[in-house]
Amino acid sequence: KDETGARILPAPSGEDDLPAEDQILTTVEATLALLKQRYRNILIDAGHLTPALLNFALCQSDQILLVGNPDVASLKGLVASYKKLRLIPIEAEKIKVVINRFNSESRVDTREFEKKTDHAVAVRLPNNYPMCIEAVNTGRPLSDIQEKSDLAKKIAELAQNIMRNRHEVSEETQQETKKVGPFSFLQRIGK
Repeated sequence: KDETGARILPAPSGEDDLPAEDQILTTVEATLALLKQRYRNILIDAGHLTPALLNFALCQSDQILLVGNPDVASLKGLVASYKKLRLIPIEAEKIKVVINRFNSESRVDTREFEKKTDHAVAVRLPNNYPMCIEAVNTGRPLSDIQEKSDLAKKIAELAQNIMRNRHEVSEETQQETKKVGPFSFLQRIGK
């Protein structure tokens, strides 16, 4: 637990001790069920999950944040990821797009994402690399380093947006999420 009250459950550090993927999935499913009983908000960094674990995390999520940078390769990746999520199908309302390191002087127009997907970008986080490096190196939250910075304000706005939307998730969606099995995504796309 850190000074903000956040609790972190890191992934295992050594791959030698990892059980088979089906055992991992069962363990993650049980762990997530326990965490849901105790915590209102659970954030999963799904960037490096195996396909089965990623599917499980996506199907269990109330909201999904797609994060990218304002460069051509990243924006193309965001468009492709968004379209894949919609094919699963994940409801558009569950998907929030975040543009990180945004600079209004950028030559790449992040509105291209919106044009190609007909889905709004939820927030554009301003680029403040020095402040982020200080936060990483000192282990302090951005709001402690510079509470009134544009980046800290935008992150607070994003957090409020997430909480507001989380409370608006319909009971039907919550029930459907509970019914989805961990391999449903793979079954849906024919694997």
